[in-house]
Amino acid sequence: MLYDTALEIRDHVRSRLFQLGPGANSVRLLRRYIEVFQHLAAEEAEDHRRQIAVIRSAAAQAPDVTLRELASMHFKAPEDQSANLTEMRAMLSQEVEVRKDRNLKAPAEEVAEWFVGMVESRAPKAGQNIISILRRELAAMHVDIDELGFDAKLGDLTLLGEFRQRLKVVSKNIPHLPWSRILTRATEERLPSALIYKGLRLYAQDQPERKGSEIPDRHIATIACYADLTFVDRRTQADFIAIKRKIPGLNTLMRLTRKNTDWDKVIEHIRTASGAADHELDGDSACAGLSARTKGGRDICS
Repeated sequence: MLYDTALEIRDHVRSRLFQLGPGANSVRLLRRYIEVFQHLAAEEAEDHRRQIAVIRSAAAQAPDVTLRELASMHFKAPEDQSANLTEMRAMLSQEVEVRKDRNLKAPAEEVAEWFVGMVESRAPKAGQNIISILRRELAAMHVDIDELGFDAKLGDLTLLGEFRQRLKVVSKNIPHLPWSRILTRATEERLPSALIYKGLRLYAQDQPERKGSEIPDRHIATIACYADLTFVDRRTQADFIAIKRKIPGLNTLMRLTRKNTDWDKVIEHIRTASGAADHELDGDSACAGLSARTKGGRDICS
C-alpha cells in the first residue's frame, strides 16, 4: 500500500518502529568492543571539535546566493583569491575564538588556517564556470540543478543533497524498488522524520558555544512524531516550538513533548505509563521513544 501524506506514513510506521526492553540488551553484543570504540572516539574528538568550530560560520558558507547569481561567475586564479582568503581566515579566527567548544585544544588561528587550507587545496582550476562545477558536485548528491531552477538558493540545494544522500543509504535496504521510484515517492514532505530534521537544521537556535551536540540531537529528535511522548531538554523544547511555527503541518504531525532533564523522573514515568490517561498517551506504545539529557550531559534514547 502506498501512502501520500506524512500523517498517513507516521500512523503506519509508529506501531512498528519501537522495541522495548532492558537497555543492556541493546549493547550486549557490542560490550566486548566498547574499549576500542572509546579509544577511537577519543582520537576523533579533537578533529570533530575543529570541524564544528567552523561548520556553521557565516564566513564558511553562502546559503542565500542563487544559482542565477553564480551563473556568470568563474573561479579565480590562486593569486587573485589571496585577498578573499585572507579575509576569510581573519573572520573565521575571530569567530572560532569566541564560539568554539572550550574543550578544543587547537588555537583559533590554527583552526582557521586548517579550513582555509582545505578550501585552497580543493579549489578547481582558474577560469572554470562555477555552475558547471556545482552541477557535477550536486549530481554526486543525487540532485539535478534543473529540478529547482536557477532561482534556487545554494542552501536549499545543499539541504536537498543531504536528504538525498541519506535516502540513498536507506534505499539499499529496499532493493525491490528502483532508485527512480524512491526519488519520486520518498520526498521530504512525505517523511515525518525528514520534516523534523530539516526544521531543526534550518531553525534551531545557534548556540553561543558550538559544541556540535545539536547534530546527534537532530537525529534523536525525529522520534517525536512517532512516540506518544518525547522528553527533551529546554533547548530542544524551544526548538520544537520554533519549527512547529515554521514548517506547515508539523504541529499536527508531532506528538506530545515534555521538558524533563531528570532521568530518574523519566524512568518513574515509564514505570507508571500503563495508567497514563492523564498523560494523553496511547496504551501499548506509551513512552515508546524517549530522549532526555541527563545531568551528566548524555543523550539517551530508549
